[in-house]
Amino acid sequence: ATKVTFGEAVAAKMYSADPKDLLKCIKLFRAALDDEELVDPFVSVLDFVVKWAFIKSVKISNTTFLVELTGFFETLVAFLAERPYEFMETEGTVFCLCLLDKIGMNNNVLRERVKALVLGVASSGLFAPKKVFALLVKELVSKNSKTVSECLDCIGKLIQTHQLEVLSDSLSASVQAIAKTVDNSDN
Repeated sequence: ATKVTFGEAVAAKMYSADPKDLLKCIKLFRAALDDEELVDPFVSVLDFVVKWAFIKSVKISNTTFLVELTGFFETLVAFLAERPYEFMETEGTVFCLCLLDKIGMNNNVLRERVKALVLGVASSGLFAPKKVFALLVKELVSKNSKTVSECLDCIGKLIQTHQLEVLSDSLSASVQAIAKTVDNSDN
């Protein structure tokens, strides 16, 4: 599907381990959002692009790549929020997991941008706030105390914005996970 949408050369670059090739892919993805002829084909392979971004962001710690990927995600969220679009279940889950994987990084600027994206996905209607909340709660078991702290911050902001409607169906389990984390002196 990506070969049809972007061509053989781009599809080949997507599988490269070279950050320069991956940056070219991100640039082409951004350009697709500005090209009326490519918008629909791009959206049709969005689930694949999101999965690709997740895999590459886990494997590649190149700061330039992560900055560009975050910038693309910001553009993508703004673009999709302007349309009647809602992430499919797997699409939204993978997109949020990609962000949550980076929410505890040491780079303060990127960390704040990632947090804003997580909250933006919930507030824009792209993915249900309740689902974002559930993913944040699952991250509270992370060994990275910065990740846990940032997830707690996002949980607080989600509750502040959406009130109790964000609490997942397993309310007691969510509250217990939050209480356990808050009670931990490391966080």
